[in-house]
Order: sequence, then structure tokens, then C-alpha cells
Amino acid sequence: QRIAENAVPFAQHEKDSRKFSQLAARVDQAWTLLHSPHFVTETLMEFGRTRPVSTRLDTVFMTTDRVVVRGVIHETSARASQILGNYVREMRVNPALTPNFSVVNLTDLRRRESDTVFDFEIVFVLKPKKP
Repeated sequence: QRIAENAVPFAQHEKDSRKFSQLAARVDQAWTLLHSPHFVTETLMEFGRTRPVSTRLDTVFMTTDRVVVRGVIHETSARASQILGNYVREMRVNPALTPNFSVVNLTDLRRRESDTVFDFEIVFVLKPKKP
């Protein structure tokens, strides 16, 4: 009878343990990347080298599976969309970035106080590390 009573909690524990192991592996991957000075330095330098002239990069931060770049562009609406769209397309094929990132997307473009100042956000999704 006790075995039957404990079967459901035990099954849930097993499921939770598997999920925890998967999440721990992702955290380990992020830890390895974050503590690789070469990766961080080269990635930041590439963002700076390739950014369009009319942009300013304000923040770059990393989570367990992505790098998020936020900044400002000083252009008209049409030009801002065009410039950032071209930049994202270039980043998707940039040989310095493609080994580490599987997806690059412009995820936000918002007008600020004037018609020629926009906040933007670009997300670089990390490729899963091969075992």
C-alpha cells in the first residue's frame, strides 16, 4: 500500500530531477561562456566594430541562452528601420559571430521624444554547446 501511495510523488520527483538537470546544464554552458574572456571580449569588440555610425550601443547583457544589445539610433523612421535591418542581416552572416549565435533578431524599435531618435534592441541567441 505504501508503494502505491508513494508512486505519484516519486514520479513527480523523477520528472523534476530531469528538468533540473537540463536547466543546470544550460547554466553550466552560460557560466563557461561568461567566464571565457576571449568570447566576451571578441564579441563586444565585434559589436563595436560593426555598429552603424548613427547608432550608440548603451547596454550589452547576457542570459543563459542569449546576448541582448540595446542602443539608440539617430535617423528618420524609414532610415532607422533600413539601417538596423541591414545591420541584423550582416550580423547573421558575420564570420566572427556565426560560430556562437544561431539567431540574430531586431526585437524592439521604439520612437523616443523626437521623430529622429529611436531605442532598439537586438537579440543574439547562443548556439547550444555540443557535448
